[in-house]
Amino acid sequence: GTVFRGNQPAAGVAVALGDIGAVSDGSGRFVIRNVRPGVYMLKCGKAAPVQVQIRDGLNQLSCQAQ
Repeated sequence: GTVFRGNQPAAGVAVALGDIGAVSDGSGRFVIRNVRPGVYMLKCGKAAPVQVQIRDGLNQLSCQAQ
């Protein structure tokens, strides 16, 4: 997925999908692997969590950090 601040990619932002975490890289991108299909809460930095649905296969997510 990709984390944005406004229209720009945001580096170094903590991302959580349920209880699995990652940190965005210099391009604002993050990878969370081996997630079972289902509904999760996606949290980016200090922004309020948003609900997302994960399906089988590759899922592209994006979120706004504050």
